[in-house]
Amino acid sequence: MGLGRKMYYISATDSSSTAWSRDSVSVTVVGGTESGMVINELMYSPNSGSPEWVEIYNRGKADVDLAGWFIQKGDTAGRRTLTSHSVVLGPGDYTVLSSDSLNSRGNHPTLMPIGGMISLKNEGDVVTITDSRGAVMDQVNYRPSWGGKTGISLERVSLHLPGRIWDTPIIGGGTYCDRNGGVSTTGHGETIMKTFLALRTVQLLARHPARTAARKAIDYAIRQGCRCGLVGIDRKGGILCLDNTKGMSWCWIKNGKLRSFWNIKTLNDKGG
Repeated sequence: MGLGRKMYYISATDSSSTAWSRDSVSVTVVGGTESGMVINELMYSPNSGSPEWVEIYNRGKADVDLAGWFIQKGDTAGRRTLTSHSVVLGPGDYTVLSSDSLNSRGNHPTLMPIGGMISLKNEGDVVTITDSRGAVMDQVNYRPSWGGKTGISLERVSLHLPGRIWDTPIIGGGTYCDRNGGVSTTGHGETIMKTFLALRTVQLLARHPARTAARKAIDYAIRQGCRCGLVGIDRKGGILCLDNTKGMSWCWIKNGKLRSFWNIKTLNDKGG
């Protein structure tokens, strides 16, 4: 049926098919799981001088505009509007809700709720995210017994939607290796499997340098609507690391030296 306002007509008849009444009813369908927005991580006991924060994540397949959304306690106590203007989170995007725009969680953009951030109790609390209609999208009733202490956050164990596939070990999709090189992928598992992205990338390594092969593979993924990243090595030791998401971290060791990177992109960056 989908989300939104629907109009239905209701009528009643007797055994002779004589209509007794006919009326209409308008129904607004709302739901939390379809939007894909979840509370991914929270800091309820920060180090001295640092702010509390809540990280939310779009694990769904569609863009979500946070304009008019709320963060609140278990009910409407201390409700705060996330933003009054359009802020769109695409699939796989994160944002941090905090009273400090310079929050140390600098990997993801920060939103400062209107009226200030809600206060998170150290002894446990309920954090709720609702859409602009007040429908609950996600709720976490955290306890100190879960872990987390001064300067250590609580993070969600699994971000998977019911029935969703993320990283996949299927040969040719999530990983592949032959004499030309080896590649592993991460991202939207369903599309990665359908496109045999790892196999395709290794085949490109037979004809192109690592950087070129990675670029051609990611360009193909973009055309297929696949949000993903890949890492690999060619037969000469060339490294390939590329993605078309909002950010991906990777590392490698060469000649005993570790190199690590975090590729950060802004909310409005659609590139790879």
